[in-house]
Amino acid sequence: MPDLINDLATSVAGENFFMLGQKNAVNCRNGALEKLHHFSYIFQECEVYRKFKALYTARRLRTFLPVSVKRDKWERFYLSSKILTKLLPQQQFLRVLSLAKYRINEVPQSIEGLKHLRYLNFSDTDITCLPEQIGDLYNLQSLLLSGCTKLSRLPDSLVKLKNLRYLNLSGCTKLSRLPDNLIKLINLRYLNFSRTDITCVPEKVGNLYNLQSLLLSGCHGLCSLPSSLVKLINLRHLEITDTPKLKELPIGIGELTGLQTLSKVIIGDANRFKISHLKDLQHLQGRLTIEGLHKVAKSTDAKEANLQQKKGLHDLKMEWSDVFDDSRNELIESEVLEGLRPFEKLTNIKISKYMGI
Repeated sequence: MPDLINDLATSVAGENFFMLGQKNAVNCRNGALEKLHHFSYIFQECEVYRKFKALYTARRLRTFLPVSVKRDKWERFYLSSKILTKLLPQQQFLRVLSLAKYRINEVPQSIEGLKHLRYLNFSDTDITCLPEQIGDLYNLQSLLLSGCTKLSRLPDSLVKLKNLRYLNLSGCTKLSRLPDNLIKLINLRYLNFSRTDITCVPEKVGNLYNLQSLLLSGCHGLCSLPSSLVKLINLRHLEITDTPKLKELPIGIGELTGLQTLSKVIIGDANRFKISHLKDLQHLQGRLTIEGLHKVAKSTDAKEANLQQKKGLHDLKMEWSDVFDDSRNELIESEVLEGLRPFEKLTNIKISKYMGI
């Protein structure tokens, strides 16, 4: 079946598409190359310039996309610098460019000439920074930089990418600070800062009113979320798993009724997040961890969370305090646990540090 689908796609694409195997080089008639719009090829350990040299005449290329036939996510490849400095700058009509998994450490400044780019992928490369010229790619909609473990900063010119919708910085472990002007990219739908070294999110992140996904899992230094987060009325996914320093949620997060993913809630004191604030989050799916249940004083508040009606949840963790002193009441904790009875078809449930009867 995959072969049939491939044959059909190739037939439909006709002369506009060319797929290069592992042992081939581009060797087409100039007339055919002039019509070529989409070019993909299978990764080799070392990509040499002569393999692609004929593409120099393909001046209307829209797609330059390497693909892997292996599933080793740690595998990396080498790319001739001439491809970066001589070939790609000539492809001024490129819409899609991926250089993911190549051992390149510098993005050439000539990238500013690729004004038509919509998709740019430097994931799992050795780049340490992006040139200021990246801001000249005013048509760019998707920028992927996941796994760039040497990337330590973002250029101020990033704010010029007014059409950017997707920004993935997951796994950029040296990235500790986000530019404040990031909040001017109001067309963003997806932001992924997972497994970075950031300690906070820009205070005015609430200005990104189109944002649908904010992913922060594995940010071990993250200690707070801005109060403006509750202004993100279109937010569907807030992923904050494995954020041990995050001890409270912004007031009003329970009003984001469109949330489908809220991986963790933290019960707070006084005017902070209460267990009853879960009641209006009817669309939650996947995993949910509830921390700080020792702060729930009434079983009626637990019942108000209405976990039984959250049928999209499949994994639930309920956690009390690891301090077992006289402030804990076994009977209350037992009643709270009963009030938090989840949907009966839940797949996994874990109860931690509970001392009820």
